[in-house]
Amino acid sequence: ESVRQSIRVILSTRPGEQLLAPEFGVGLQRFLSEPNTLTLRRRIHDLVVDALGTFEDRILLDRVEVNEAPEQPSHIRIEIAYRLRRTGVLQQVGLTLEPGA
Repeated sequence: ESVRQSIRVILSTRPGEQLLAPEFGVGLQRFLSEPNTLTLRRRIHDLVVDALGTFEDRILLDRVEVNEAPEQPSHIRIEIAYRLRRTGVLQQVGLTLEPGA
């Protein structure tokens, strides 16, 4: 649960928000005013992969998918599959954003 919470903190924290770690975080909420485009989804994907690789060393990323939510095309669905380094246990976390709102 600690890793899952850490991932959510990394995704929600805006770069520059933490004084002692100004590059920490993705700040997904900054994308809420942008339209749901392939370019935006690719940008989010790259930022998530980079941030998790940099700031959460307890995991090995297996997959990060950033797509339109099937039931709500204006929403972005982020699915992250990872394994815990210590145990190899496969975990998954997902969240949905509504850009352009």
